[in-house]
Amino acid sequence: MRTLAFDQATHTGYAILDVGGIVAAGSLDLGAGIRTSGRNAVPTDVQHVLKCRVLRDLAAELIERHDIECVACERDFGRGVGGRLLVSLYTAIQDAAYSAGLPCLGIRIGDWRRSMHGTAGRTGKWQKAQAVAACAELGWALDEDAAEAVQIARYVRKRVRIVPDKPSSRRAAA
Repeated sequence: MRTLAFDQATHTGYAILDVGGIVAAGSLDLGAGIRTSGRNAVPTDVQHVLKCRVLRDLAAELIERHDIECVACERDFGRGVGGRLLVSLYTAIQDAAYSAGLPCLGIRIGDWRRSMHGTAGRTGKWQKAQAVAACAELGWALDEDAAEAVQIARYVRKRVRIVPDKPSSRRAAA
């Protein structure tokens, strides 16, 4: 199963894994080319729309080019936590996945970090350093964002089941 994973933020990391290992990984500054200060600065809401469009286009291109079977993205919001940009980026990835007819999994940050690093209680800086070190052991020199995307994809391949359970016998009889 070929999995595309995202660690989305203003600097978004992505990774594609299959049975043989890492197919592609990298990161992208979603705000590149958008003027954010000065007289001709783009308003913040418009910046968010532009960043979401860039991410949606990237996701759609990677899905099409690499024959992806499952998309996963970090879900670092909920219960009133998380900014509008994070929610919008998450939605942009879901839109690209659903448009291609693929499942899109929202992976809680604490779940994958606890599974891959043994704890979710350390600082984000420590977690990112661990992700970079794990990728270096595999022979990939990646930045923090891409390394975390690789770890999310590895978590999905190890822990997540995409096929739903079959209905219970009581439900099937009804």
